[in-house]
Amino acid sequence: MGLWCNQMGVGGWVAMIALWVAVLAVVIWAVCRMFPTPISGPTATSTRRRS
Repeated sequence: MGLWCNQMGVGGWVAMIALWVAVLAVVIWAVCRMFPTPISGPTATSTRRRS
């Protein structure tokens, strides 16, 4: 048959898994950037005394 009807080898499976892991990582990164966790507690800038 043609080029598109062949079975995938080990390299194809590894490449496909790596692609999906990269896509998932980018989605998680984007969601974390859109909805950042609020910082609770004192920070280094808020505890510093003003002269």
